[in-house]
Formats: sequence, C-alpha cells, structure tokens
Amino acid sequence: MTQEPTAKGSENTDAEAAVERFLEHLASSGVAADSLKEGDTLPAFLLPNAEGRLVASEEMLQKGPLVLSFIRGNWCTICASEVDGLKTVQKEIEAAGAEIAVITPETGGAAKALKERHALSFEVLSDVDSGIALAFGLLFRLDDRMRSMFTALGRDLPLFQGNDGWFLPVPATYVIDCGGIVRKAFVELDYRVRMAPEEVVQALKRL
Repeated sequence: MTQEPTAKGSENTDAEAAVERFLEHLASSGVAADSLKEGDTLPAFLLPNAEGRLVASEEMLQKGPLVLSFIRGNWCTICASEVDGLKTVQKEIEAAGAEIAVITPETGGAAKALKERHALSFEVLSDVDSGIALAFGLLFRLDDRMRSMFTALGRDLPLFQGNDGWFLPVPATYVIDCGGIVRKAFVELDYRVRMAPEEVVQALKRL
C-alpha cells in the first residue's frame, strides 16, 4: 500500500496517526455507506471538461461503457498513480468499446493542468462544488485537524476548488454499462487503496 509523503520524523508519525484517526471517524460516521453500488443507475450529470466544454454522461454512454474515476485532486500523489495506471490500460479499455473519464473537485484550470501533466487523451471533468460526488454518495468534509494539516502542506483546497467548503470525494472507480447501470463499484475510504487497472479491464470484459 502506497503512502503519501507528509513530513519528516515525529511530525510524520503524528500526521499518519491523525490520518488514521480521521479514516476511523469516516468509517464510524457511515461516510459512503449509501454510495452508488453495483446494480444502481448512474446519476445523470453535465460537467465541464479540461478544455471548458460541457460533457454529459448521456453523451458518453451513447458511445459505449464508461470507466468513471473520482480523484481528490492534482496535488494527490496516489491519484496521480491511479490516473497513470488507467492510462497504461487505456488501449485495452477502448478495445472493449469503453472510454475513461476522471472527475476532480478542482476548478480554475486544474483539470487541464492534470491532463497536460500526465499527457492524458481521456476526459478530465471538474465537479464544480462537488455536486456529483454528493449525488454518488461519496462526499465528506475535512475536520479542523485535517484542514490544518492540509494548509501546512500547501494543499489549499478553497483555492484549488473555488469554494471554502473543505469537501473531498471518497476515491472511487465505477465500471458502467452503456445502459447507465453500475456493473462494478470500487469505493474505499482509505485513499491509499485504489482499484487496480487490471481489475477495471476484467470488469469490462465481463459486461
């Protein structure tokens, strides 16, 4: 399991302990307990892409199945690894007739920066004010301790997201058939654990 870098020495230990406590809090609070599950219907959405064009879920599903991945943002190293992993299996995903879309809560050019940084040819969509993450049952708010940690690390979510809500999505990956039905759902409170790219491909092959 990959761990994001935080600080050094005892500060690192304290930060890791705080993260673990917060993850326990999320679990005990039932965050994502009602998130979209296998067999559920995809909530329709219309989001701006990295180039500023509005993209509708209906438009994407007309082309075939969809791999949809919610990430925390351009600053998240685990998210970067996940995006790179999807890129490595993109040809296999497209061979199955599907396409990929990544959803980030960041606005103000962050989607374009992510797409350019990783040389992506699939859609990167901005979930303005996190309304789609909420519709998927993935949204949570950082507590005061986590906000302070993020601020100290330069992760200015109000700046990145264009609002002061301090919300993040639970990282999640969905494989959705062309009828809009979720066929595979991977939702994990521990942001360090993501769906393996190979599992995405296998889920598509089972459609």
